[in-house]
Amino acid sequence: MGAYEYQGTFPDDDGDGLDSAEEAFYGTDPQNPDSDGDGFDDGWEVAQNWSPTNTDVVVTDYIETNTSTFGYYTSNSVGDLAMGEMMVDVSNATVSLQLQMMESNDLMIWTNAGDFVDWSMPATNKSFFRVRAKP
Repeated sequence: MGAYEYQGTFPDDDGDGLDSAEEAFYGTDPQNPDSDGDGFDDGWEVAQNWSPTNTDVVVTDYIETNTSTFGYYTSNSVGDLAMGEMMVDVSNATVSLQLQMMESNDLMIWTNAGDFVDWSMPATNKSFFRVRAKP
């Protein structure tokens, strides 16, 4: 049986969504999910009609330099946010924090992915608070 007659499935060794035959077709590295090193998996780039062998780092650079446009804040800039934007409220000796997970398919339109999570505790004397993601 010749190569073009093979009807089986090919493995996706790097887990990028392209099997080894597709990796050969697109000229990508079957052992590297991001052949061009731009931060986007090869299979995702193919699905978007982007080239998986030409870097699209200009996209990530644009997002990183315009984070507030997309509603993103880096760990270094979170301290610069107004407290109202983080939904921290101190009232009647109680501090409250409300957070909500949101999702987007295009980084422009965001919808709620669930209900708010609300924390409240007494705020006595002078206190400092910070928010940390679970490691």
